[in-house]
Formats: sequence, structure tokens, C-alpha cells
Amino acid sequence: VTKLLTPWIIPKQDFKEFGIDSKNIIKYRAIDAGVIIKNYKKTKQNKLNAKKTILIRPEESEAAYIIKKSKTIKIIKKIVEKFPNEKKIVLSRYEDQTNELKRVFGTSISILSKPVNGKELLSNVDCFIGSGGTMTAESGLLGIPTISLNAVPNRIEDFLVKKRIIVRSENPNRISREIQQALNNPQIIKKKKEKAKKLVASFEDPYQVLLKTMRSL
Repeated sequence: VTKLLTPWIIPKQDFKEFGIDSKNIIKYRAIDAGVIIKNYKKTKQNKLNAKKTILIRPEESEAAYIIKKSKTIKIIKKIVEKFPNEKKIVLSRYEDQTNELKRVFGTSISILSKPVNGKELLSNVDCFIGSGGTMTAESGLLGIPTISLNAVPNRIEDFLVKKRIIVRSENPNRISREIQQALNNPQIIKKKKEKAKKLVASFEDPYQVLLKTMRSL
């Protein structure tokens, strides 16, 4: 690699083991998920009489792994128990995972297993529980109350937790409390949206950094 462009959050040291010289690493002040949501067009929603929606995105792992080691099933069980009147959508990753979720939860949750439009899905969500990846970052930066299971720890997730854009927890009871606040406390939602909007506004355009870098070669 001649040049490597990376969010400023990630230390150059992280790339040292891969052999690139630090002088060839160029940082930009933006998170990729923030660039993605800047291209999201606002959609008008009429949710006065609609059910509140909780979206859950399990971690990147096969169903067997989830059942044996993950807390995702326990977390979904708690959500089903505590929020019987809310719409609960699980965005499944694998066929085995989908089948297992259907077996455990039946019709108490809605399962999406095919590729979806992230923008359209998140625009109708009141609370998001994700594994800590790109969709978790997108949700948090959109100002949606977001809980990260931190399935695969990474610099971006850690930064967003420290900035209080998202909340990190694997505890079903705490997650339940966070959802309760997210669905019933308009002030918390307003503050989250304002904080997220301010952070996204501070990002620079990585595309301009890319063009500048290409012209310098």
C-alpha cells in the first residue's frame, strides 16, 4: 500500500504490524458511518398511533456460537418480556440463526433475514441494539438511542461510548432499563439527537482528503 487513509481515532501504531510506514498513513477527521448518514435523506414519519419499534442486530457469528456463548438470546427474551406491546424486529445474519430465532421466539418477534435498506429501516426505529459495528455507529450518529453489545471491540465503538453517543452493555436488565428510557423520555432522545448532530457536523469530508492524497502521488 502506498498510502493508507484512516479515521483519526485509530492510532497509527495499530497498523505497524502490517508493515506500512507511519508517514504513509493519512488521517481524516471523520467516522465512515457519519459519512454514510450524511447522505441519508430525511423521511417524514407519521408515528402518532404507531407502535414503538426496537431493532436488534445480533453479532457476526453462526447460530451455534450464539446459543452456547452469546447473551443475545437472553437479551431478546428480556426485551420480549418487558416490552410486550412494542414492535420487536431482529435483523438476522444467517439462515441457521433465523431458524433458531423462529424456534425460540415464534411470532413474538419479527425477523428480517434478507438484505435491507439501512436508511429506511433506521428511520423507523425508536431504539437500536447492535453488536458494535457499522450499523451501531450509524444508529448512534443518527441520534437514535443505541446500545452496543460490543461483540467485537473496536476503536470506533469505544470512541462513541466515551462520547456518550451510544451505551455499551451486555446485561439484559440494564439494556431493558435503557430501552425504557429511550421509549419514554423525550428529553433524553432530544439530547442524544443534538449531541449526535453536533459530532457529525464536526466531521470533515474524507473524499476531499482522498483527492488531495491522490494528487500528491
